[in-house]
Order: sequence, then C-alpha cells, then structure tokens
Amino acid sequence: LPGVARVSVSNASGTSNTVTFTTTTPAANLPAPSITSLSQTSVTAGSLTFTLSVTGSSFVPCSVVRWDGSDKATAYVSATQLDATIPAADVFTAGPGGNTPRTVQVTVFTLTPGGGTSSAITFTINP
Repeated sequence: LPGVARVSVSNASGTSNTVTFTTTTPAANLPAPSITSLSQTSVTAGSLTFTLSVTGSSFVPCSVVRWDGSDKATAYVSATQLDATIPAADVFTAGPGGNTPRTVQVTVFTLTPGGGTSSAITFTINP
C-alpha cells in the first residue's frame, strides 16, 4: 500500500536516528504468478518448522506464499523461486481424529495492479 513509514532502532545505549521509507504503487502491471512445483508435497503431523521452496514463474519481490489462504513469511529467491517458512503449528495435526491425512492448498499471491493468485498445489499432512 502506498504511504510513508518512519523507522528507528533502540537498545540500552539509546535510539538511532529515524529513517523515512516511502512506498508507492507500481507504475506498471505486475505479472500473474504461476506455480509448477513444491520442494515437498507432504509432511508427518507434528513435524518441525520447515522451509517450503515454491517453483514457478513470474514471481516478484512482493509475491507471497499462501498456506490455505494465510500469508507465510516469504523470501524472494528469484523470478522462479520463493522460499516460505511453514511453522510447526501449521502441521501440528493431521485430519479429523488425528488418523487421516489433512490437505492444505498452497498458492502464490502478487499485489495489484496486475498480479493476482496462482492456481493451487495440494500439500498433505499425514498422521
């Protein structure tokens, strides 16, 4: 979103000077993202936090990986790869009763203008 943010850092020694960051709306339409694969498509319930690499095309630095519609901390690697941190809490349990698989949809979202949401790839949390 367009706007201005003022940032400073403080510690026991004091507070730094303030730096102003200005964000703007892109002048051109951003490309629509597309996913072709995931570094893995399943884990066992109760697994630790892990990095999910998403491969595709038309990724930009503001693209974000969504896990069942929820934005995850995403690192832009290149126009064809994003790395998302999937917390252990997101894979803590399997399906109903804990003895059936649970699936989530993984997508990539890029801001407008242009952009949008990619088609989904299914990820499975096994009991």
